[in-house]
Amino acid sequence: MSVSSPHHHLILSKRRSNLTNLEQLSAHQAAFRQLVMGYQVPFWTTYAKLRHNSLNFQWKRRKSTPDLFMVALKGMGMMSLSQRSKFSIGVFPEDQRRLNLWPKFPTDFGEVVHEYATKVKYMIGVLFKAMAKSLNLEENSFLDHLFGGGALMQARFNFYPRCSRSDQVLGVKPHTDRSGMTVLLQDKEVEGLQVLVDGKWVRVPIVPHAIVVNLGDQMQIMSNGIFKSPMHRVVTNPDRMRLSVALFYEPDPETEISPVEKLIDETRPRLYKTVKNYGRINYECYQRGEIALETVKL
Repeated sequence: MSVSSPHHHLILSKRRSNLTNLEQLSAHQAAFRQLVMGYQVPFWTTYAKLRHNSLNFQWKRRKSTPDLFMVALKGMGMMSLSQRSKFSIGVFPEDQRRLNLWPKFPTDFGEVVHEYATKVKYMIGVLFKAMAKSLNLEENSFLDHLFGGGALMQARFNFYPRCSRSDQVLGVKPHTDRSGMTVLLQDKEVEGLQVLVDGKWVRVPIVPHAIVVNLGDQMQIMSNGIFKSPMHRVVTNPDRMRLSVALFYEPDPETEISPVEKLIDETRPRLYKTVKNYGRINYECYQRGEIALETVKL
């Protein structure tokens, strides 16, 4: 395990970790990459239709270049200073999966997603316990309070086409994640993720057989500011397209989030309010260009 900056950003590699399930997880990374490549590269184009507040994705087999994909996005009014195509599915709780909206091709899509997400969920549990112990808390302090049986996991598939104006157009504008923890499977060859460290944007390197673990806003709130939710962005590439898969793990929207009491004392007073449905707060702030964490400070 390596850490790019204290409490901020982790890159987990099976070669440097004693987590037993990371060996199997690495195999699923390869399967997942192959699965995602089957959608977008080289001959897939995504069309999204917005109906009744849900996205229905139609997959069309056609010869298509990234430039044509850009034209399709422009035609749907999706061109902006942040440019990507994405689709998301709810993975956990399992009984809330809307399988009718899951892609039917490749035929093993559901199986691969389930296995990968299950192993990532296990790994997240191990990390939360280790983080609690590092703060001299009971090992289940974060898991029990923040991520009970109703915890949500969302999988998001991101496609960043080539961009001739990569100096002016981002893949994703600067933001912090609303989650408790985000697990990212990066593109195998093309970098793009950057983290803000001491006022400078620092690239997150691609490490073979590794995943990136990013702490979200809700963990910063729970830890009373000890663990940080880093500001990050995605840059575009003028020559090559990029793919990534992110898993976001967060509490049920009705769960109240607040700093753990044992992390509040005279030397470290309480920093954040008790909040509910933080995901909505984060989303609305993102649309307005505000930092959500700043709005819930005491």
